[in-house]
Amino acid sequence: MRGRNLRGKHKPIIAKKSFDRVQGGLETEGKTEKKSKERATGILRFIEMRHLRHDDYQRIQGKEAEKLQCP
Repeated sequence: MRGRNLRGKHKPIIAKKSFDRVQGGLETEGKTEKKSKERATGILRFIEMRHLRHDDYQRIQGKEAEKLQCP
């Protein structure tokens, strides 16, 4: 699994409800419980990090806009 050595540096909080929903969907595909837990965690971590990056981008854009407006 890619990025395994970075585990623990960025561990966003994953809601139990969304984890169960994703894991349930993976178990219906026939994956084992251990594999589905790892995959569900990976999917949710990817989604969460994407939101964090988007928030950072929006914040940076806001700061740049303030610099342009203030002489």
